[in-house]
Amino acid sequence: MKRFTLFLLLAAFNTYSQNLLQDVDSTFLLKAKELAKEILIVDTHIDLPDWLYDEWFDVSVKSDYGEFDFQRATEGGLDVAFMSIYTSPNLEAEGKSKTKADSLIRLVEKLEQLWPDKFKIVKKVSEIRNQKVNDKILLVMGMENGSPIEGSLDNLREFYNKGIRYITLAHYKSNHICDSANDPERKWNGLSSFGEEVVKEMNRLGIMIDVSHISDSTF
Repeated sequence: MKRFTLFLLLAAFNTYSQNLLQDVDSTFLLKAKELAKEILIVDTHIDLPDWLYDEWFDVSVKSDYGEFDFQRATEGGLDVAFMSIYTSPNLEAEGKSKTKADSLIRLVEKLEQLWPDKFKIVKKVSEIRNQKVNDKILLVMGMENGSPIEGSLDNLREFYNKGIRYITLAHYKSNHICDSANDPERKWNGLSSFGEEVVKEMNRLGIMIDVSHISDSTF
């Protein structure tokens, strides 16, 4: 009898606990949604351009493909999305890095062209400040791996004009700009001489320097 009573008490407590947790979860979810409406939410790295390069899909509607689409982004309260312009380090030796980067940038531009009521490419902070007054996702571009610069500061300036606002100097292999933390070969023991010019020009232009993946000596 005692065991049966204890069982009933445990069952009742378990039911009460589950209901309480559901109430707590609902309260936190409601608060989170309220905060999402008030706070400017920025995701600084979304690999959508590379997914679209491999296989185009309709980003304007909810999808199970990938991790980003307009509906899911807006439901989560996202305001600003940095589109990652990623190029494999292996393309540098082939001289194809810039070509790939340009293709990815065009895909981001295509989002704005196809769905101007949903996406807008921005290049200035002032364009972001009023984000909460519209229902668009603002798109900024960041370059993951500086290989597409291909030894030319003119290319760097061109990317800036196209909307690139941060550059990860290197990725999993060292490149012509600097050494990678993941590459056992240290070509430069830090920045190359051209890499130093790149950093100076990025600072002048106003491109953020992303230090992910670079070797300690590059600092």
